[in-house]
Amino acid sequence: LLPLGSTRELGSHKGYGLSCMVDILAGVLTGVGYGAVPGRPNFGHYVAAYSIDAFTDPDDFKEMMDEWMGMMKSTKPAPGHDRVLVAGQPEAEVEALFDLSDDAEALIAARNAERLGNTAKEIAADTGQRVHPVVCDVTSRDQVDAMVTEAAEFLGSLNILINSGSAPGGSATAVGYIDTIVDEDFLDDFNVKYMGALRCARACIPHLEQAGWGRIINISGLNARIAGNLSGGARNTSLVHFTKTLATQLGRSGITVNCIHPGITRTERTAGMLAERAERHGATPQEIEANDFAKASPRTNAIGRMVDAREIGHLATFLCSDKAWAITGEVIAADGGGGSSVYY
Repeated sequence: LLPLGSTRELGSHKGYGLSCMVDILAGVLTGVGYGAVPGRPNFGHYVAAYSIDAFTDPDDFKEMMDEWMGMMKSTKPAPGHDRVLVAGQPEAEVEALFDLSDDAEALIAARNAERLGNTAKEIAADTGQRVHPVVCDVTSRDQVDAMVTEAAEFLGSLNILINSGSAPGGSATAVGYIDTIVDEDFLDDFNVKYMGALRCARACIPHLEQAGWGRIINISGLNARIAGNLSGGARNTSLVHFTKTLATQLGRSGITVNCIHPGITRTERTAGMLAERAERHGATPQEIEANDFAKASPRTNAIGRMVDAREIGHLATFLCSDKAWAITGEVIAADGGGGSSVYY
């Protein structure tokens, strides 16, 4: 796009024509002027509405647009990026986080005050909603009870609880061979994830019952189905039992309880972990990830890519919505179709 800064070698007659049209519509027509001229505001907007059926069948148009968006999303991302975005996708993802209602608000709790505060600011900036951070150690019943009381006061009422507190993967001295397990670390892992979820649920349930409906989502993990990690297996399988038990106990109070098993998921830790592996193997992080999800890799899944944390959020959002009343006491694996085992 020559006027917008590309080169003639990288440009094309189509790109040049499109950039000229954009410059005319958003620059000349709006009165802010064309190109990047010093002294001008250089911010112009052109909005147009098209009648699709004047050109083609609307259903055919939608089908072709879905194909086009799928093609765009499946293209190789630019170096340093993990996916391709199409216009409107970031806005749609933010909207999906709060599609339960227009005035959804949240309280989030964790032990690290600095990271907690930064996360609350980030969510609030992205969504425009109030997000209240509370420092809380879920191994303490007193702190959990105080946190839930503060949540009820801040939000006015409680309807949804998401339990997701744990050290990813578990403590290093609680996940290996049995003769390496440090009892105190193993019990601490269990105390945080399982007992933490139990303490939070126990404190929230009276508020959910008072509201007349509620949702509890337990974020567990696929170590429940994969032998090897003693801490992860114990914690995650226990959460599955906990989920079904609560669903049975609370269903007639209008409260559904479900469990999500994430697999390998892209979070803020992923880039650093890939970089460490890349350094050990003399490769790039992109090559390591590509090998992980190659067809013959034991780490791969049916969709051939890493699941993003946002996608776990989308699933939790659906389970919390009024469209998911029929689903309770269930476990849903959100790993992109990993493995070949059949669960029925």
